[in-house]
Amino acid sequence: MIIGVFSAKGGVGKSLVASNLAAAFAAFHRLPTALLDLAPGLGQDDLLLDLVPERTWADLLPVISELTAKHLELAATVHPSGLRLFAAPPEINVVNPRTSGVNPLTPDLLKALLAALRQNFAHTVLDCPTGLEASTLAAFGEAELRLVVLTLDVPTLRSTQRLIQALPADEKATGLVINQYSRGTPIGLDEVLASLSKDLPREETKGMPRTEALSLRLSAHAEGLPVPARGAKEQTKSMPKTLDLYAVLPVDARAVWGNVSYGQPCVLAKKKGLGRALRLLAARIVRPGSR
Repeated sequence: MIIGVFSAKGGVGKSLVASNLAAAFAAFHRLPTALLDLAPGLGQDDLLLDLVPERTWADLLPVISELTAKHLELAATVHPSGLRLFAAPPEINVVNPRTSGVNPLTPDLLKALLAALRQNFAHTVLDCPTGLEASTLAAFGEAELRLVVLTLDVPTLRSTQRLIQALPADEKATGLVINQYSRGTPIGLDEVLASLSKDLPREETKGMPRTEALSLRLSAHAEGLPVPARGAKEQTKSMPKTLDLYAVLPVDARAVWGNVSYGQPCVLAKKKGLGRALRLLAARIVRPGSR
């Protein structure tokens, strides 16, 4: 499965989510997993995993038409969890790619690369550039599951709404991952519904206001608890087929600090909080229907 991780703006934790998901697939589910960092010059997945890549996916482009498992293994950087990182090249001149010495990853080249990764890995996680760059749109079209990471602040909500409206519609699954959630967030759940009313699931739980029902669901996600059965059933009936609320990740400053500063994926720490929420998200992807 190709899993694309997207965001409408920077600073919402997209790369942290992508790298931790890949580590969880490899470490806990024993699945051959690749992580493809699609942000030339700006990629951070190597830092988040405490890796020093000797090669990047750019080294595969000259042989893209004849990629083999051996080529992929030589270009990958192996993490202790077992995942293979295909790091982003350090720089590409986006104004004049010919002057950089590295070919840009065009949609056709990305499609060929993903075809090879599908054949050799059970899961490939794409850490996609922020916004609506050409490579992001190409990745969106290729991914079987698209996860849009956001935080509950006004600029991000507005940007996410515009991103979702601009993306091409199809029947593939697109999920929301709300990051840095806490019950005391300044943005109320009613405001979230007002901003993303056409996109977030509609709760119709009998005898309960819609915002209260969604609040219950968000709290269950954030604390790693089972989602109320009746609410989940009603959500399934009323929500768009291609959009779902996949996870709500709690505020966990200590876990984020350790991950960002020391390259220790919080999902591998086997603690509660953010690490546990990310493990639950990985399990839901591996076992659809699990909560």
